[in-house]
Parts: sequence; structure tokens; C-alpha cells
Amino acid sequence: MIDYIIKKQYLVCFVKNNNYYCLDIPITRFFNRLLKPYLTDLKSREKQTKMHFNFSNKIPIFIDKNHLFLAINTYRLNKPIYINYFSIYRWVKTSNNVIVEFLSGHCLKLHSYKTFVKQLNKVKIILADDEIKIN
Repeated sequence: MIDYIIKKQYLVCFVKNNNYYCLDIPITRFFNRLLKPYLTDLKSREKQTKMHFNFSNKIPIFIDKNHLFLAINTYRLNKPIYINYFSIYRWVKTSNNVIVEFLSGHCLKLHSYKTFVKQLNKVKIILADDEIKIN
């Protein structure tokens, strides 16, 4: 299970099964590879999620039953950060920041508590929808 995805300079870095990997590919291609088995791509998945839930920006990206990514910073920005909702163990607010602890045991510090909470609320809306099949 992927815990989070971060773009550092020109590399897409992610943590999967407590191992840190970096690939020299665009982040959109990385997501398209994850979505390929479901016969869709990032642009289509974002468009459908946007239309169905009336979200205007920072669209969470649902991949499968193990991967639902919160868009802390989107891929259109310089330093995109996506966190897998299903791999979060707990989180703690510290002043204006948030520290996210993952099921695998490592932690990630985010510099925007408000954005994190807004993304959690969007994910709760997605998970509460009866039309979405997460099995």
C-alpha cells in the first residue's frame, strides 16, 4: 500500500510498504499507471469526481479499496503532496502544522492544517456516498 506521494524537484517519490522509492516520471503518468487497471486516467477520474460531488478544487483521487489520495498540494503546483487516506493511523495538530502517522510507523509533517482537514472532509463525503463501490 502506498502511504504518500511527493514530488521532489523532478522526481516522483513515494513510500510503499515502508520503503522509499523515487522515479523520474511526471506525477500524472504515475497516477495514470495506478489507474490503468481500472480503464481510466487521472484527468477522467478527476472530472467524474468533480461532477459527482461538486468539488471545485483539490480533488481527492480514488484508485481502489486501498488507495484514496488526499490532495494536500495538487500536481499543478510546484511541490505536490498526496496522502493515502487508508494508510493514515492517526494525526496530531501542532500550531499551524499537522503530523501524520501512518500504519507502517513513519510520520510526515505537513505545513497546512486547514488544507488537511478540508481534504479529510471531502474524503468522508466520498466514502459516505452509497453509489461508490469500495470493495
